Amino acid sequence: MACHDSPFSSFTCSIDKGDLFKDNINLLFYHCTTTLKQEYPIRTVNALQTLCALVRGVCRKSLSDHGFDVINILVGFDVAESEMQTLIENLNALLIGEYSVSLKNLCFKLLLILVTVTDNVSQNTILEYIMINSVFESIVQILANNTSRLYHGYDAMLLLTILVNYRKYEIRCPNMCLNNTPEQRRCLGIVHRVLCYQKKCRVRLQYTWKQLWTALVSLLKFFLSNESSLLPKYNIFYLSHKVVVIFNLFITYGDTFLPSPHSYDELYYEIIRMHQVFDNLYSMALRYSTNGGEYNDSAAQLTSNLVNIRAIINHFTPKIDSWTAANHLSSLTAEQVLDVVRSNYDTLTLKLQDNLDQYERYSEKPTETAFFTYLVRSIISDFRQHISLNNLQQLSVLQEFSSLS
Repeated sequence: MACHDSPFSSFTCSIDKGDLFKDNINLLFYHCTTTLKQEYPIRTVNALQTLCALVRGVCRKSLSDHGFDVINILVGFDVAESEMQTLIENLNALLIGEYSVSLKNLCFKLLLILVTVTDNVSQNTILEYIMINSVFESIVQILANNTSRLYHGYDAMLLLTILVNYRKYEIRCPNMCLNNTPEQRRCLGIVHRVLCYQKKCRVRLQYTWKQLWTALVSLLKFFLSNESSLLPKYNIFYLSHKVVVIFNLFITYGDTFLPSPHSYDELYYEIIRMHQVFDNLYSMALRYSTNGGEYNDSAAQLTSNLVNIRAIINHFTPKIDSWTAANHLSSLTAEQVLDVVRSNYDTLTLKLQDNLDQYERYSEKPTETAFFTYLVRSIISDFRQHISLNNLQQLSVLQEFSSLS
C-alpha cells in the first residue's frame, strides 16, 4: 500500500509493521505534554504544533473506529490516564490564563483534533479521558467573556457541541449541564423556553424583539403560502400554534420582561401592521377545524389561541381608521399609530390564557436521534476535511512571541 506524502508518512506506514516507532511516539507525546507547563512561550507553541501534527499523523492512518489504537500509539495504555490528565490540566491552564489569542487558538485546535478522531463521537476513546478531566469550566469562562468569546467563540462552541454528544444516550456527561438542552429544528421550543425563563425571573434582555416578531410572522406567511404542499407531510397547525403561543406570552406577560414600555407598544404595532397574516391564518384554521379531517383538533386549538391577537386587531383597527379620518389623513406614520395604541389600551379587553408558560418536556430520543447523529458526524467530517496544519499559524505565533523577547 502506498503511503501519503506527508511529514508523518514514515511512521504511519510503520503502524502496519509492528508499531516500530511506537516507543518514540510515546516519548515525543510525553515531552510535548510536559513542555506545555513551562514558562517558555516559543517552546509551548512548538509543543502544541507538534502535538497537533502528531495526532493528525496517527489518525490519518486507517485505524479501527474506536480510538483505542490511537491512544496506544500516542501515549501507551499503561500511562494513558496520567498522561491525558497532565495534558488536559496544562491546556486548561493555557486557555484560562493570560496568554495570547494565537496560543489559545492552538489549544482549541489540538482539542478539536483529539475529539474528532472518529466519525462516531461515542466511539472515540480519547473523549473518555477528556470527559474525566473536563475542559467544561474553561469553555464556560471563554464564552462568558466578551473579548475571548469574540476570538474563540466558534471553536469553543464547536468543541462543546462534540463533547455534549459523547455517549449522551447512554450516560449523563459529568459537568455537562447543557447535555439535555432543549433543541428543536425551527427553534420555536428554544424561544418559548427563553421567554418562560424571562417571565419567571423577570429578566429584561436589551434586545430588538421586533426582529423576532418579524421572523415569526414570516414563518406564518410561509405556512400560508405553501399550505397545499406542506399539509400532506407536516402538521403546520401545530407549528403555527407554537408561534401564536409565543406571541401570547408577549401579549400577556410582556410588560414583565420586555426592556421598555415602548417595546410593548411596538409589539401591538407589529400585530396590527401584519393583521392580514393573522386573519388568513385564522381563516385557514377555521376551515380545517370544521371539515372533520386529520388536523381537525390542531386547527381548532389554533383558532382558540388566536383570540387575543384577533381582539387586538379588531379593537385598534377601527380606532386607527377613525383617527385617520378625523385628521383628514390618507395614511399614518408609525409614531402616529403608536400614539393611537397608547391612548386606547384602557378599553381593550383580553382573555387570560392559562399554561402559556408550560411546555412539553423535550425528548430527543427516539424521534430526533437519527437527525442529531447525522448532524454531529457531519460536523466532525467537516472539521477533519478543512483543518490544515498550515492554518495553525505557527509562523505568526512564533513571530508574535519573538517580538516580545
